[in-house]
Amino acid sequence: MVHKLEKEEADAESADNNEANATYRKVLEDWMKSKKPYLNTKFQLIDLQQVLPMNRTYLSRFLHNEFDCTFYQFVNRYRIDEAMRLMNENRDMKLNEVSTRSGFSSPTVFTRIFTNFTGIKPREWIQNKHSALDKYN
Repeated sequence: MVHKLEKEEADAESADNNEANATYRKVLEDWMKSKKPYLNTKFQLIDLQQVLPMNRTYLSRFLHNEFDCTFYQFVNRYRIDEAMRLMNENRDMKLNEVSTRSGFSSPTVFTRIFTNFTGIKPREWIQNKHSALDKYN
């Protein structure tokens, strides 16, 4: 009988945690999209405490459990999306500027991370995207 009660209590606690995590996930995603803190090259894990009431260890664990990634992978996803948006909207923008305006510390870091995420270099991505658009214009 005691084991059954312990299991029920554990299940209830797990459900509460899942609900809290879903709320925290939405709060974090909304904050990242609206405030764009990732554009700051000095953005750090501890900065997430502005919106999530957790210490570094729990923040890191939360990202791993909820987004299946490290903090840097999480941030770089947003930075890559921003870079793609900039390259789509500004065909003539130099990669150095794209890199800076996307929050990367350098063009070299941008190129390495972009290539890791997409499988192709930024210049190739631009060429592929623009040649596909030119076919329809």
